[in-house]
Amino acid sequence: LGQYRRAERVYRYVAEKFHGKVIGKECAYRIGDVLSYEKKYDRAAAELEAAIAEYPEYRLKRPEVTFNLAEAYFWKKNYVRARLNFSLFVKEFPSQTIGALAYLRLGEISEIEKKDAETAKHNYLEAQNLFPFSFGAKLAELRMARLLITSEADFSYQIQNIEPIYNDVSMSKPVHEIAQTVFIEYMLAKKDADRAIELSQKGMVESDGEAYEAFKGFYVRAVGAKLAQLNENKKYPEAITFYEHEKNWLSLGDPHNYKVMAEVYRGLGLFETSNKYMSQYVAELKKRNN
Repeated sequence: LGQYRRAERVYRYVAEKFHGKVIGKECAYRIGDVLSYEKKYDRAAAELEAAIAEYPEYRLKRPEVTFNLAEAYFWKKNYVRARLNFSLFVKEFPSQTIGALAYLRLGEISEIEKKDAETAKHNYLEAQNLFPFSFGAKLAELRMARLLITSEADFSYQIQNIEPIYNDVSMSKPVHEIAQTVFIEYMLAKKDADRAIELSQKGMVESDGEAYEAFKGFYVRAVGAKLAQLNENKKYPEAITFYEHEKNWLSLGDPHNYKVMAEVYRGLGLFETSNKYMSQYVAELKKRNN
């Protein structure tokens, strides 16, 4: 029913009234669980640590408690404690399917805390290999794909893996958005600017907040890539039309867009206009470097 505060009060009453009894131990642990569901991570970590300290033997009967404690520390950005508890979870409860999410978190911690891509890849692979087709495995696949984008010679394999996750209507909105952003990254890498523009626009329409800002950033990159491609293919009139249509977005992107337009006008033999864009490019570079 989502009545977390009421549940917390009931669990706390039972834990105190039946202190030391099995039901008291269970309720002591559940207080931390409820706070985890509420995303009150400071209190969740404190309550779970207290329950484990008071009834340490009971922890092995409640695998999710170790996971929830690790998750609380992860969102508190205490990555040392988070890594310790996620590692303990996968060691002590290897058959629990949320182990995929634990390996996913271990991979993310390796990226965030230590910038260790190789260890991150190892953990993402563990999630996929040990818990195939699970929710955590799909997320790990997306994280792995994002890591591999700079080293892949052939993008087709990763795209083949990402696209079904993106198209899976059963995925939650946050997971769908992650899949969509990784998909856009690959479209940009394979120089399919039109598809990147399409996916970015769709993301902007369907999202808000931080997700909207992320898709806006991708859209700005995508229109810049499209402009560069038109210039490279010497489609100068099309490049000018495209620039006029998207110039507000292009102005938010890389100053290199002005240099591209300088090249476009130079290709048409309009050197005075080309020089104006080149001056704008230099001025924008100086402004952003200050």
